[in-house]
Amino acid sequence: LLNAQGQPATAAVLGTPHLEARHVSERFHISLPSDTDPHDYEQIILIDTSNLNDQDPRLPIERVIKIIDHRKIHEGEKFPNAHLQIELVGSAATLVTEHLNKANIIPSRKATLLLFGAIASNTVNFKANVTTERDRRMATWLQSLHEIPGDFIPVMFAAKSNLEGDKLRETLLGDYSSRKCGDLEIGISQLEIVNAKYLVETRKDELLTIVEELRKAHPDSDRIFISAIDILEGYNIFLVPEADMREMLSKILGITFDEHHIAYRSGILMRKEIGPMIKDYIEKGMKK
Repeated sequence: LLNAQGQPATAAVLGTPHLEARHVSERFHISLPSDTDPHDYEQIILIDTSNLNDQDPRLPIERVIKIIDHRKIHEGEKFPNAHLQIELVGSAATLVTEHLNKANIIPSRKATLLLFGAIASNTVNFKANVTTERDRRMATWLQSLHEIPGDFIPVMFAAKSNLEGDKLRETLLGDYSSRKCGDLEIGISQLEIVNAKYLVETRKDELLTIVEELRKAHPDSDRIFISAIDILEGYNIFLVPEADMREMLSKILGITFDEHHIAYRSGILMRKEIGPMIKDYIEKGMKK
């Protein structure tokens, strides 16, 4: 978008792209940006992130001039020089696509595939509660521009569900996010996969070990739990080590935990929805 508008810009990734992005890049021979040192750039635009705790420690926050994000709970105000575009749609890629659409700029097929994949992934194939008509409209527009294979979404979800070996650990460590909720810093690691029940029940001990690793990596987080979404069956399964956090989620979500600290909930709840619910619950309790 910026390059097409005559503003020289470089696409950059801080860290490792998620499994579904790597799958799309490999399937369609798209070169993703390598890990970049942000200090090489005087001006930075952040996409799909606005929480200080989620940022790469190398990021010079004073150089961030714009943030495009879609979370109800955000920390955009902590970036002193950033113009904020934070709107409650299902995917930040929808907001980027709207900019392209408004400017009458047709993205390349490779960019179209990445944007469409991001919208489909963030909205869990348009089934998540956070999905809006804006997400659907921009996905339809992208589909009208270039050929997108009919099996694009199921194959992408199958690829992100392949968590054999160290991929499970890599995914949970890479997709961790925490939010300040009252006096507590609550961290949630999210999985969006097929056969979520089987994975959580058969690899529970491994998951608990990863939670302990997350505690060490994020010492400011007071509570940490895992939410796994089954993208085909449409449910959440929670693994929550701390008793008080289980009690809180039981009251907020109306769920019941078993002796293995596991609970199920019909319907899809994204982390970006769960965080505000916890925050509201804690802060209402503090006011009583």
